[in-house]
Amino acid sequence: MADHRYQRQTLFDAFGEGGQERLRASSVAIVGAGALGTHLAEQLARAGVGRLRVIDRDVVEWSNLHRQSLFIEQDARDKAPKAVAVRRHLALINTDVEVDARVADLTPRNAHELLSGVDAILDGTDNVETRYLLNDFTTMHALPWIYGGAVGATAVAAGFAPSEDDGPCLRCVFPYPPPPGELPTCDTTGVLPPTPALAASLQVAIFLRYLSDVAMPRQLTQIDLWTGRTASVAMKKRAGCVCCEGRRFEYLDARASSWTTSLCGRNAVQVHPPEGFAFDLESVKARLAKAGRVVDRHFYVEFTEGAAAQGESADSGSDSPTLLIFRDGRTLIQGTTDEARARALAARWVGF
Repeated sequence: MADHRYQRQTLFDAFGEGGQERLRASSVAIVGAGALGTHLAEQLARAGVGRLRVIDRDVVEWSNLHRQSLFIEQDARDKAPKAVAVRRHLALINTDVEVDARVADLTPRNAHELLSGVDAILDGTDNVETRYLLNDFTTMHALPWIYGGAVGATAVAAGFAPSEDDGPCLRCVFPYPPPPGELPTCDTTGVLPPTPALAASLQVAIFLRYLSDVAMPRQLTQIDLWTGRTASVAMKKRAGCVCCEGRRFEYLDARASSWTTSLCGRNAVQVHPPEGFAFDLESVKARLAKAGRVVDRHFYVEFTEGAAAQGESADSGSDSPTLLIFRDGRTLIQGTTDEARARALAARWVGF
């Protein structure tokens, strides 16, 4: 490593050599490798973090390229798993950073497996329930985590440190998630490319500040890039909080038998198998090959029923949805937003 590589950031007195050493010794999990997560990963890798664990359930698509960093057109052509693509590109940026890529969807069932052993968690997700799950896990284990969000031209960020006296958790500020459809999403509002970059920059700045032995700022920062307006909302520990005071981890304790998730900005639904579902991808692949077009992409199998069996590309306009079946049985069904239809397709082709 060149001695002067990080000189410009260590010259910043508030961070300095001490902050750089703590960053180098840190292990950070980034949950989600989309618009937020790719910017988070790139900034932390360039800054010299020691270890990154990148967790993402999805694959790179063309619609990602306008706002998500690191990815290139070949990733979209290959439908590369995002976590794996991030690891590959970060290796070209900083070989001193150890990157652990996890092609997985963070759920109550696997949270302890995916998140154990890290010093901090940065939020790169695109859904509210996962953030409440992160809040439960970090509160239980007294880990710092940095929330971020980006929709339209509005970027938001906030840090939480459960180990600090009187430090609030997410449920102190927002006791319950908003009803479905109440919040704007990238489906309904869109997102400008600078918005996630700004949100991720705020998150990384909060984390670097925290590494410099400065208390986590107890405020939620919001910036509207279109109007130039900024706002800060004070965050305080709430008496009677069900999570940090009551020690009830409702999102972490949830054990649904199976469930579906509509993906933000995608004509797709993800279907999770029931807990304990016995699954063998190789046998499923052999069975599906008799019914349609099957492409083995190593981390998952891509299957399209019907006309694609005759060699038609899955992207050529066939009405048949495409199923991306991962090794844990998780199935991403592209070409529908109907959750009932998605569950029926998973039952028909995957068996749950």
